[in-house]
Amino acid sequence: MDANDVEDLIARLTEGNPGYENLIFQVTSLLTTYPPSFIYINDPTTPRIASSVLRSLLLECSKLPLSASPQIRFAHVNAVACVTARVFYDTVLNAMAQWHVRWESGCENWSDDGSGQRWNESVDGFIHGLKAIYAAMGKGEASKKIDVKGKGKQKEEADGNVHWGGDSRMVLVVDRAERLKETLPDLMVPLTRLAELVRPHNNSLFYFLFNGLGESFHHFVPNYFYIETSR
Repeated sequence: MDANDVEDLIARLTEGNPGYENLIFQVTSLLTTYPPSFIYINDPTTPRIASSVLRSLLLECSKLPLSASPQIRFAHVNAVACVTARVFYDTVLNAMAQWHVRWESGCENWSDDGSGQRWNESVDGFIHGLKAIYAAMGKGEASKKIDVKGKGKQKEEADGNVHWGGDSRMVLVVDRAERLKETLPDLMVPLTRLAELVRPHNNSLFYFLFNGLGESFHHFVPNYFYIETSR
């Protein structure tokens, strides 16, 4: 793999966000290689700043070339604003599909190829919507630039670098996740299992829980990678 792009990204973000070196290095390194399916990020002192840093990090990672990272899509949502399950589903799906809701088009949410299919009526519909987006990512131009046999595999090129081919990753970040226990308690268990539900044989959905669930966290996610920011 050509690590220069990733190293340069880490250096730029670290320089612009002093005090968040640990967060930037760990998340970027994990996301561009082989991250666990669930990462719990906790900032007990300055969560809003850490959230902003994380958003910038994900945006920059999504722009990395395939020589440095798999194709990345992400949704960064605030649990406080998601007062109903439908709002949560639509917010995540629109962001993952890179769909912009516009007034002139009737404020329509994303649908698969304009089919009019509604993905916001249940957990099952939400999961099928994520699967549709994931399938579409594999057909994008970015994944066609390098011919790699076997989806999700790497291939060593003549320049000695290892390139990512059709490997696509979806990242979901939830700020103020503790509010989900109050507003959408029935979603807690399926949300923590999104990786296996969307891609049961190849966990390609990596779920980040940010500014988390306090003492009850262990009841929902027994196995996770923990990152605590420090300044």
